[in-house]
Order: sequence, then C-alpha cells, then structure tokens
Amino acid sequence: MNQLTLDYAKLARRNDPVSSTLAAEKMVKSGKVSGHEKTILYILESRNRGCFTTHEIAAYSHNLPFQYLPLSNEQVHKRMKGLEEKSLIKRGIIRKCSISGEQMTEWSVK
Repeated sequence: MNQLTLDYAKLARRNDPVSSTLAAEKMVKSGKVSGHEKTILYILESRNRGCFTTHEIAAYSHNLPFQYLPLSNEQVHKRMKGLEEKSLIKRGIIRKCSISGEQMTEWSVK
C-alpha cells in the first residue's frame, strides 16, 4: 500500500455493517481513494495561496485536467483526516468559505 492509500479498515467505522467495510475495501483496491487524495494534494500544492476549505477544493476539482477526479464536498471531506494523519496536509484558520458561506477550516499542504 503506498503512502497515499488509506487502510480500508480506517474508512469504515468499527460499528458499521460488514457491507461498509467491503465497500471501503473496494474503494481502496480500485484506486479511487488514492485518486481522491492525489486530486486534493494537487489542488493544495498547485495554487499560489494553497489554502482551501473542503467546498472550495471540491469546486476547483471540476476544472482540472482529465487525469484528476472531479470530487464532491463529501468525497473531499472524507479524505482530509487521513491526509492530516499522514502529515501531508495541515489545518489552518477558520474562515468564511467562498462557496458555502459558512465558517469552515482552511487546509494547506505541510
């Protein structure tokens, strides 16, 4: 398993049904989890400012070259903790998101 791939046991909660663990395993084996993480890192690394909320990352992902996956906010949100645990990204300030208008955490690469 490479550095960008989460262990599928971490994708499903301990109390989730077996089907959730199987679905998490399928996501890892298909490369979708790794693809999601690569897209998020690409966005955070390639922007001059480099700090985005999950909604802003998701919105920006729809304007990337074809080799990067367009992501929903939910898909981005699910990957942030794992990327943070791997010390690839870090939390920043809490500010008003330009997409949702809500107060949200800003993320950047370490």
